[in-house]
Amino acid sequence: MEEKIYKIMRGAGALNIVLGVISLVVGIAAGVLLIISGVTLATMNVYDERKWLMLANIYTQATSEPLRQRALTGWALTSHPETAFFKSQQETFVRLTADEQTRAELPFRCSPAPPSSHRRGSAPGLS
Repeated sequence: MEEKIYKIMRGAGALNIVLGVISLVVGIAAGVLLIISGVTLATMNVYDERKWLMLANIYTQATSEPLRQRALTGWALTSHPETAFFKSQQETFVRLTADEQTRAELPFRCSPAPPSSHRRGSAPGLS
């Protein structure tokens, strides 16, 4: 009788460990997505070049598709001509909009523009 109880408790303990690991992974993934959403909202509220570049970098470097799409959405929502006045932003915008896959995933139409064809203070490629 005691062996049967021991086996049941051992199985329950293993199940709890598995459920704990699954909850941890889901929680971390949800947390990262919430952080990206927070960065997007903060950038829309008070513009910051570093936040904008962070969204672009997450989009280009992430391997998780939901993470990439959340970052792309944030990047696209905070991209407009009035904010593309830093050289690093202009270079990033041109680099990303020159990529076929990025252009296909963007919620607005854009055409690639060579880096020298834009003037300071405007975002190239928006149409």
